[in-house]
Amino acid sequence: MAFRSLLLLLSLFCISLSVLAKSHSISINAPAILVSGQDGKGALQAILQRDRARFNRASGKKRPAAHQMKSAAVQAGADPIKNTMFYYTADVYVGAPAKKFTLLIDTGSGNSWIRKGYKASATTSKRTGDKISATYGLGYFEGSEYTDSVKLAGLTAKKYSISLATESEGFNDVGGILAMGPKALTQGNSDSDPKKQIPSFVETLFSQGAISRPVFSIYFQPTSLVTSQNGFITIGSTDSIRGVGTSFSVPKSKNKKVSRYWGLDVSLLYGNKVLGSGTAISDTGTTMMMMATQLYNRYFNIIAPLGAKYDDGTGLIAIRSQDVAKLPTFYLRLGSNKLALIGDAQFFPETDSVALGGRRGYRYGIISDSMSDLGDDVDVMIGAKVLERFLTSYDYKNGKMTFQPTKYTSQTYAQMGKLMRRSVNATVASDFDDDF
Repeated sequence: MAFRSLLLLLSLFCISLSVLAKSHSISINAPAILVSGQDGKGALQAILQRDRARFNRASGKKRPAAHQMKSAAVQAGADPIKNTMFYYTADVYVGAPAKKFTLLIDTGSGNSWIRKGYKASATTSKRTGDKISATYGLGYFEGSEYTDSVKLAGLTAKKYSISLATESEGFNDVGGILAMGPKALTQGNSDSDPKKQIPSFVETLFSQGAISRPVFSIYFQPTSLVTSQNGFITIGSTDSIRGVGTSFSVPKSKNKKVSRYWGLDVSLLYGNKVLGSGTAISDTGTTMMMMATQLYNRYFNIIAPLGAKYDDGTGLIAIRSQDVAKLPTFYLRLGSNKLALIGDAQFFPETDSVALGGRRGYRYGIISDSMSDLGDDVDVMIGAKVLERFLTSYDYKNGKMTFQPTKYTSQTYAQMGKLMRRSVNATVASDFDDDF
């Protein structure tokens, strides 16, 4: 079904800055919330459908090929990505003279591409002759591969692979994707060579000596309709400025099911109750945290007596806003360390819940059922609403991820709003003072 769309741009400021020699940081545009219709009806369901489809794609469930995706979506009568979406984007400059494209930052895919507006340069561009295609759950693209100069955060990768889409579905509100996943995710996407792997933007910079380490960090500042700030992506080092407290690193999972991704071995606990263990993927292209049905049911059985209920209209867990404060903390155990999600972090803010089609006075859960069994290829998908509570670093060479709390990790959205409004001017001044 087609919906009219209302784009609510949530941005208080936008700055770019250089942090360290051979390490650069740039602001990430605050999430856009694309709401179906005038009242947002159907938006929460659409987020769930999109995330569930993306989970199933990553878990190896059979999906249509890219050229079949459009007809499949039409037959299903659904186009959720167009209608509602949370995403973080960065401004990327391509070619010479450089043209700006606003691209979705996606740690869960490997091919970078532009939806439209790209024109080959006589000095920097080269068409490879290869056709590239990829699917993203309910979205897809296919197009022609070029190599060109691509600039982000003051760093230019020369002869970087970027495709111009000849056809795409589900990404009409971004200029394309800046893929930050491992290069293994590109294998099988080339028409000419099914074994072809394309190095990421960060790996390309490293191979050309532009950065000293093939590492990047993402700092998402939690966002709602009333409290919005930008995040930052740092390339060439871990971000030592925005984290607080002790960081810890975990190796990528050796499990073949998730090793192609930023995959992890994880155990889940709710309060002092163990929900189970399995494999997980860190994916900024997913909004919520999706869990295998058995894990989700165990979580729901604990939270239901505390006032939560399953909402048929959205397919999500709903709870009265005043009951959120009494919820236990949700833990993701990674090795010997834990990521903690306080009760408030387990639900969309009420302002967002209502704007996205939920009932006033209720909040809707960011933890949902993937409709897959525990022990399938992927058990947990850790999406942006979880990752935005932490500073997260990704190391291609050593195959590991690093997590660190931020000043927002243990804040409720109410506390966060006061903190953000109070500190925004100081934050801007501090960043410019430090880096210029």
